[in-house]
Amino acid sequence: ERDKGNPVLAADYYEKEIGVMLKAVTADPGNQMYRDEIATPMSKFAVLLNGLGLTDRAAEVRKRIDGKIHPLL
Repeated sequence: ERDKGNPVLAADYYEKEIGVMLKAVTADPGNQMYRDEIATPMSKFAVLLNGLGLTDRAAEVRKRIDGKIHPLL
Protein backbone atom coordinates (compact mmCIF):
# COMPACT_ATOMS: atom_id res chain seq x y z
CA GLU A 1 0.00 0.00 0.00
CA ARG A 2 1.10 3.54 -0.69
CA ASP A 3 0.74 4.74 2.88
CA LYS A 4 3.19 2.21 4.33
CA GLY A 5 6.89 2.93 4.49
CA ASN A 6 7.63 6.54 3.66
CA PRO A 7 4.68 8.72 4.75
CA VAL A 8 6.05 11.85 3.08
CA LEU A 9 6.33 10.02 -0.25
CA ALA A 10 2.86 8.55 0.26
CA ALA A 11 1.45 12.04 0.89
CA ASP A 12 3.03 13.20 -2.37
CA TYR A 13 1.39 10.32 -4.26
CA TYR A 14 -2.02 11.03 -2.71
CA GLU A 15 -1.72 14.70 -3.59
CA LYS A 16 -0.88 13.83 -7.20
CA GLU A 17 -3.74 11.33 -7.42
CA ILE A 18 -6.18 13.88 -6.04
CA GLY A 19 -4.89 16.43 -8.55
CA VAL A 20 -5.60 14.08 -11.44
CA MET A 21 -9.05 13.30 -10.09
CA LEU A 22 -9.80 17.02 -9.66
CA LYS A 23 -8.97 17.51 -13.35
CA ALA A 24 -11.58 14.86 -14.19
CA VAL A 25 -14.15 16.61 -12.00
CA THR A 26 -13.30 19.93 -13.63
CA ALA A 27 -13.66 18.43 -17.10
CA ASP A 28 -17.05 16.90 -16.22
CA PRO A 29 -18.44 18.75 -13.18
CA GLY A 30 -21.83 17.09 -13.48
CA ASN A 31 -20.39 13.60 -13.06
CA GLN A 32 -21.31 12.63 -9.50
CA MET A 33 -19.27 9.43 -9.71
CA TYR A 34 -16.07 11.45 -10.09
CA ARG A 35 -16.99 13.59 -7.09
CA ASP A 36 -17.81 10.52 -4.98
CA GLU A 37 -14.63 8.64 -5.92
CA ILE A 38 -12.33 11.48 -4.92
CA ALA A 39 -13.46 11.22 -1.27
CA THR A 40 -11.49 8.01 -0.60
CA PRO A 41 -7.99 9.26 -1.49
CA MET A 42 -8.79 12.60 0.15
CA SER A 43 -9.76 10.82 3.37
CA LYS A 44 -6.57 8.73 3.34
CA PHE A 45 -4.57 11.88 2.59
CA ALA A 46 -6.13 13.64 5.59
CA VAL A 47 -5.25 10.73 7.89
CA LEU A 48 -1.70 10.73 6.58
CA LEU A 49 -1.37 14.50 7.03
CA ASN A 50 -2.57 14.14 10.62
CA GLY A 51 0.08 11.48 11.20
CA LEU A 52 2.71 13.86 9.86
CA GLY A 53 1.55 16.52 12.32
CA LEU A 54 0.01 18.68 9.58
CA THR A 55 -3.31 18.99 11.38
CA ASP A 56 -4.38 22.30 9.82
CA ARG A 57 -3.86 20.89 6.30
CA ALA A 58 -5.69 17.68 7.30
CA ALA A 59 -8.63 19.75 8.60
CA GLU A 60 -8.76 21.61 5.28
CA VAL A 61 -8.92 18.33 3.36
CA ARG A 62 -11.66 17.01 5.68
CA LYS A 63 -13.72 20.16 5.07
CA ARG A 64 -13.51 19.50 1.34
CA ILE A 65 -14.66 15.92 1.86
CA ASP A 66 -17.59 17.10 3.96
CA GLY A 67 -18.53 19.58 1.25
CA LYS A 68 -18.03 22.54 3.57
CA ILE A 69 -15.87 24.18 0.92
CA HIS A 70 -16.06 23.74 -2.83
CA PRO A 71 -14.13 20.56 -3.80
CA LEU A 72 -12.45 22.29 -6.74
CA LEU A 73 -10.74 25.01 -4.67
